[in-house]
Amino acid sequence: MSALNSSRISKIAVSTIVALVLLHLLFINDTLRNAYHDQFDDEVAVEIEVPQPAAGTGSDTAVKPADALAPTVDDKHAPQANSELEASLSQDFASTTTTSTGAVVASSSTSSLPYLPTPSAISPFSEGDTEEYLAICLVTKNQYPDLTEWLVHHYHHHAIRRFYIMDDGSSPILATYNYSSFIDPAAITHRYYAPELPRVDVQQQVYYDECMRLFGTKHKWMAFIDTDEFIEVKNGETIHGILKDFEKDDKVGGLGINWQIHTSGGLLKRPESARKTFTTCIQDIETKPYPEQGLKNQHIKSIVRTSKYKAIRTPHEVEVVDGAVVVGEHGDVITRGSWRIPTTRARISIHHYASKSKEEFEAKINRGNAMATPKSWEWWDDIEKYPQMECKEMASYEP
Repeated sequence: MSALNSSRISKIAVSTIVALVLLHLLFINDTLRNAYHDQFDDEVAVEIEVPQPAAGTGSDTAVKPADALAPTVDDKHAPQANSELEASLSQDFASTTTTSTGAVVASSSTSSLPYLPTPSAISPFSEGDTEEYLAICLVTKNQYPDLTEWLVHHYHHHAIRRFYIMDDGSSPILATYNYSSFIDPAAITHRYYAPELPRVDVQQQVYYDECMRLFGTKHKWMAFIDTDEFIEVKNGETIHGILKDFEKDDKVGGLGINWQIHTSGGLLKRPESARKTFTTCIQDIETKPYPEQGLKNQHIKSIVRTSKYKAIRTPHEVEVVDGAVVVGEHGDVITRGSWRIPTTRARISIHHYASKSKEEFEAKINRGNAMATPKSWEWWDDIEKYPQMECKEMASYEP
């Protein structure tokens, strides 16, 4: 081979390497691989590290944290829903699994991009809670269009700077989307669970427990809420300030926050903003003597003090260590598990956009959930028949 040919081959090899490096850099995104977001009209294979599959089918005990070195949550730690009512109100997610270190290749194909609302006005990315005092753990599937407004709200209005997105088998994988147009994507930790992995009937609780086991020690408090649930804090207080008040009492192991359930408002098609569109809520119904198991708005969602965490009982309720208690906004001890009665929202509330439009509710039914209790039209009818009232508090938020 001549020296000239050798020189040409070397130049081609160098050019090829440079081109491959540039292509590699092109596809590194701001969270994991966001650049794939623009390629979804074609078949895409994404290699992502996934957790270890958990075994088991469920029992009457709560999901408890595994030992620091233990990679799985066994079947005796997977509870059943507390009641038929509890099952009917569990979360809006669908099928997948738990834990095994390794990589999987997930491929997806779509003919067009989903509806992706982008907030029109974004405040500067302020520092916020740089200590990550409070984090949110979220289980979701195929809900990127919902995540945009949800992340904007909790990042910009509540200064939360750590979100754990437990992706229950989304296609496309949620980590491949673009988040940098509305928050700092460094605030998101993605964890993907492939649909092929084994699962249990209370999978959402397994995900929550794993979130605590993996990340709980990094934070003072961890909230467990869904993509259709938005925190509101009132009277000039902040979520961090409320939690720091409760932290003064060493017995407080968690905060239970009452729901405020929003209706569809008669809307058929998906709007650009849930907060600005769904401004009708169901009224509180308080009966005496108070029942052991509450009604719709009497449900709570929980923020747990990580040092007091013991187990996940339901998607609504956490179990805390002996000697600790879960309290309501006024310091009242919650004794009814997933319900807080009477309902109050003087300081803080969870706005639950449970129905949204008919189009979105149908998508929710088709998506299923991670608790083996998918929503039904009977559930929709029950909410829509409740006495209703105007509730515009969330519509004032910008962005």
